[in-house]
Amino acid sequence: MSSTIIDSMNTHGATPSTILDSAVAAIQEARHGDSCACTLHRLEALAELQAMLTRTIRDQVEDARSFNHSWAEIGTALGFTRQAAQQRFGLSE
Repeated sequence: MSSTIIDSMNTHGATPSTILDSAVAAIQEARHGDSCACTLHRLEALAELQAMLTRTIRDQVEDARSFNHSWAEIGTALGFTRQAAQQRFGLSE
């Protein structure tokens, strides 16, 4: 995969929210180049960002479970039902 907007960001020591803010700003800034290549570059960056967010959410769910938060609490935080949260994230338990 070629270098993307996300790859070019300095994320060392940054919090997930800072990375997200920076990534969204970089993607929006790149949007001003309306060529076909820029569109594909933004899509690639968004896919990479989605993968990062998915990993971060999974890690946070694991942390929440380790602190004995219920599936109902986790589901509420994510906008899911208890059952949906447990089905999506609880298979490894």
